[in-house]
Amino acid sequence: MATGGPVYRPERDDHPAQKIVAGRRETGAKATKEWLVSNISKYGIIHLATHGEFDEVNPLLSSLWLSSPQPDNRKLTVKEIFGLDIHADLVTLSACQTGLGKLNAGELIGLNRAFFYAGTHALVSALWRVDDLSTSVLMKHFYRNYVTMNKAKSLRQAQLIVKRDFPHPTYWAGFNLVGDYL
Repeated sequence: MATGGPVYRPERDDHPAQKIVAGRRETGAKATKEWLVSNISKYGIIHLATHGEFDEVNPLLSSLWLSSPQPDNRKLTVKEIFGLDIHADLVTLSACQTGLGKLNAGELIGLNRAFFYAGTHALVSALWRVDDLSTSVLMKHFYRNYVTMNKAKSLRQAQLIVKRDFPHPTYWAGFNLVGDYL
C-alpha cells in the first residue's frame, strides 16, 4: 500500500505513485489492515493494490484483503470503511470488483459508497475482475499523467495507452473514476 500521497502494495520499488508526492509505502506483511485503519486519515492520495471481493448477497461484507497479524482479520469490509475518517482527494482501489454495488432499499451499497461516506473526494475502482499485467501498466500511466493532468484526463490517457497493447476492453475499460474528476 502507498500513502501520502499513496496506500498501495506493489512489490517493486519504482511504483509511479511514489513519484507524485513523498509518501509512505507498505508492502507484503507490513501492509496491514490495522496500520491502514489507524493511519488512513493522514493522507491525501491513497492507492490500494490488493484483492477485492464483492459480496452480492450482503454488500456490507464486500471487502479489500490486506495483511494482518491475525489471519481472521485480513478483510477490510464496507461496513468497517463506513466508520473511517478519510480526508483523501483520491483513493485508487486497484483490485477486482471494487466498483460494484447492490441496490438495497433505494441505496447503492458497495466499496465506492463506503469510501465516499468516509470522506473520499474521488475514487478509481474496477467494475470487474481485472488482469494484473494490464492493470499495472494502466496504473503506471495514470499516475504519470496525474502529475500534469486532472484525474479524468489521466485515466482516459492511461486507458488509451493500454488499449494499444491490450485491445480487448476487458483489459483497459474496467476502471472508472467517480467523484471529483478534476
